[in-house]
Amino acid sequence: MPSDNPLLLDACVLINLEATDRLDSLARTLGLDLLVPEPVCAEVGGLRAKVDGVCQIVPIRLDHHVSQGTLTVTALKPEELSTYVELARDLGDGEASVIAVAESRGLAIATDDRKARRISIEHGLPEPLRTTRILHDYCDRCDSSIIRDILWAVEQRANYIPARSDPDRDWWRKHLE
Repeated sequence: MPSDNPLLLDACVLINLEATDRLDSLARTLGLDLLVPEPVCAEVGGLRAKVDGVCQIVPIRLDHHVSQGTLTVTALKPEELSTYVELARDLGDGEASVIAVAESRGLAIATDDRKARRISIEHGLPEPLRTTRILHDYCDRCDSSIIRDILWAVEQRANYIPARSDPDRDWWRKHLE
């Protein structure tokens, strides 16, 4: 069920949010309709996990989130293809598709990729959200006892640490002390 608040995710943000094991809850709590262009799906690999005491990469399966209605996979429209191809010269396919779709459809995006953030602004899009801002907003609505576990899971399972330039980095670090 689409909401009034669609948000296009690139692969890095999608992976980070999936690492929390709370993607569906996060989308519902924040009232977000999460969208990913098809090229993003091709970039989503796996997460670290211990299986029988051995650290392995476990593939991310998006079909559960699609069936729950919290994630929609969208195809690029014909009018988005030329922008996508142009952007793919300088960006990965996922980031290029997110910016092309956002520009065409007037949607907000979430990316942690510095170059994609810069190019999206050059294309007249609003400042992209970051993993940390999304998780900060979610954690503001959660029981404070789970914040550390959520952030630790993202660091450990998705191998993500906020950039020094990230405005929510201090918040993140404070909760992991």
